[in-house]
Amino acid sequence: MAYTLVDVAEFLQRAGMDDVEACDVRTANWIEWRGGGPGVWDHR
Repeated sequence: MAYTLVDVAEFLQRAGMDDVEACDVRTANWIEWRGGGPGVWDHR
């Protein structure tokens, strides 16, 4: 489970994607955010 953009980026890197950074993940048009995405995540 991802709790931050860094987590999402790490999952993508582990899946074989190179040069993925958290800032790219936030604005990538090829990611379909479900449940609101990083703009509405709870930042506890």
